[in-house]
Amino acid sequence: MSNYFCDSELTTGANNGTSMDDAWQSIETAIESTSPSAGDILWIRRRSYFENPTSNIEAAQFGGLSKPFRIIGCPRNEKSGTGNFTNGKNVVDGISFTPKFEQHCARMIKNNTDGRWYLITAIAYKIDFDNKSGVFTEGLMVTGGTSEAVGKIHKVIDNGETGTLWIVVQSGTFQDNEQITDEDTGIADVNGTPADDGFIIDWKYVGTTVSSAALTIEKDEDYDEFMAIDDSEWTIKKVDWQSDPDDIPKIDFGTNTYYFKPKGMTIYKNLYIKGGSSSYGTIYLLFLRFLIFVNCLLENDQGQRIVNVSSSPNTLSDLYIFFRTVLKGNPSGTFGVFLHGTIYLKDSVIYNCGTLGVYIQQGSLTFLDGVNIGIELPNGGEDLMVKAMVVGKDINLGGKNGYVRVMDRSYPSKLVMNLVHIENWQKTLDAHKNWYNNGEMTKVDVDESSDPKKRTGGGDSVIEMTANQNEIYAPINDELKLEVFCHEFEVNTESRNYRYYIQCKNMNVNEGELFIECEYVDQYESEDKYHYKIVKSDESCSERTGDDDWSQYIEVTGIQPAIASKVRIKCYFSKYDIDGVTYADPETEMT
Repeated sequence: MSNYFCDSELTTGANNGTSMDDAWQSIETAIESTSPSAGDILWIRRRSYFENPTSNIEAAQFGGLSKPFRIIGCPRNEKSGTGNFTNGKNVVDGISFTPKFEQHCARMIKNNTDGRWYLITAIAYKIDFDNKSGVFTEGLMVTGGTSEAVGKIHKVIDNGETGTLWIVVQSGTFQDNEQITDEDTGIADVNGTPADDGFIIDWKYVGTTVSSAALTIEKDEDYDEFMAIDDSEWTIKKVDWQSDPDDIPKIDFGTNTYYFKPKGMTIYKNLYIKGGSSSYGTIYLLFLRFLIFVNCLLENDQGQRIVNVSSSPNTLSDLYIFFRTVLKGNPSGTFGVFLHGTIYLKDSVIYNCGTLGVYIQQGSLTFLDGVNIGIELPNGGEDLMVKAMVVGKDINLGGKNGYVRVMDRSYPSKLVMNLVHIENWQKTLDAHKNWYNNGEMTKVDVDESSDPKKRTGGGDSVIEMTANQNEIYAPINDELKLEVFCHEFEVNTESRNYRYYIQCKNMNVNEGELFIECEYVDQYESEDKYHYKIVKSDESCSERTGDDDWSQYIEVTGIQPAIASKVRIKCYFSKYDIDGVTYADPETEMT
């Protein structure tokens, strides 16, 4: 493994990348060089900056699966300070140093006493106000009457006529003494000069509320490896590189119609890539096998896509990973991610995109884990537009202009799967939600006062199913119907009945629209000679008489395995009803 170096401010040396003394003096030259090989590292000094390229920047080197090529902005050491942490809020305010997007976002922060790490996703801007005549609401947009500046409210302290807002600015600069209003009742005057004051973090803070708490911003993960480089024979030392501010290396395409096109099997870390008016976006990904961005800032402020993935027809063979990365758009822009491939977004955020957060094309596969879309700032349209399968966990969507829109529902390949499956929807534990070809399935908590009411002896939650998209999306063939759940039971050879209770609101379902199938071993001779039998329920369920009416059910009876083994029960649903809702209590009644 060899180390290479880039320092765009350097004016001496051989300009061949072989040492800090002879570092490449252009980011473009360094990235497009054919000198590095698989397993090598290109270190880019933090002060490096490349503005208004006159052509696309196209990386030259591939890495390998076991030896990826790494391009890394000079790693930053940890940073200490103090700040205010509030339980249940996603704002850390009152930071003892100046918060800066390029220095601090896409890094991890913790309250030292609490010890839990959070991703910094945006800068929190503080506005003190007085002469309040209406209440401000978190999550709404606020506008300056004179400046016409706009931002999203993330935290409010209301002291009556006075108080404080912490917002993420979308555009403009708020002014002292101007009137500010939110989208509902909030009205007040700015009192003093607003300023950057803190950070937005990716999760609600779960620790104890504390003021002026000691905090740490985590050092970049390659810091120790960088500091282990032997610079003893060089004039320029690691300490010189580490004396730079924490702003990461930046490529800014400006208004030019160019883009950055990486090579595959490469890991990019600690880089800020911005701008460009090309319709291919700021980052153009094409047939790259795998690619990883870590702790990066990716932004398009010129009305175009941030990331454009175009791997068709190799959509499943190319994998693009974004980890602890901030994707920031512009209200006049288009998509945060335009996807025709396979992508894995983990602990990352996408916001402020003019058209959509993520647009997922046919044949794509999307994995989301711990992702915010449209939270820091809203997107201009839906946060997710889906034409292919999405699997997610701990996903939080802002939804100001729509949460999820499923397109092209009538393709047969989409009828046999949940198009979107989210575990812990809106980063709420055990709140699960699916979008399928003809509607939505949502886990809904129930009790004695909910609609529907909890069934006596039933579960604490039920599955809510809508089927309101279009009659043509309700397949007749059982093989194409939606699988609602699958339960498995390890049982002996006793005969049993399995029953599930159903409640239909403003609709009814027949035995072909909602049913369970039970699969079990009905004949056994040896480990390699046995037979499965499938039994299907045949009950219809009529419209409920009230929200506590759980008299309807579907069941299979007389299930008696020939040997102690597994009984598998699957529930299927296919229906069209414009305003009806069906509830299934997944608590099995077994007799």
